Amino acid sequence: MPTYRFFLHTLSVLQQIDGNLRGRRGSGQPREQAMRALLERFAQDKSAATAIEYGLIAAGISVAIIAVVNGLGTNLNNTFSSVNSQLR
Repeated sequence: MPTYRFFLHTLSVLQQIDGNLRGRRGSGQPREQAMRALLERFAQDKSAATAIEYGLIAAGISVAIIAVVNGLGTNLNNTFSSVNSQLR
């Protein structure tokens, strides 16, 4: 289920729970059933796990890029220092 549909459903369930707490019956469901439905939907939603996995992959790639750039930076600094000293 797309994330926006999940949030819309979550919002409607929370409104139902709020109505039940205030004494109004939104859908006729008891508070426990509404909360159980909300938790079941949350447990079935896998989009957050996918987002975390993509974040970890991006972090790993970032670390690799930083390591390579630092290594190249040191080598370039040594090369330019050598060229500078030979030109003097």
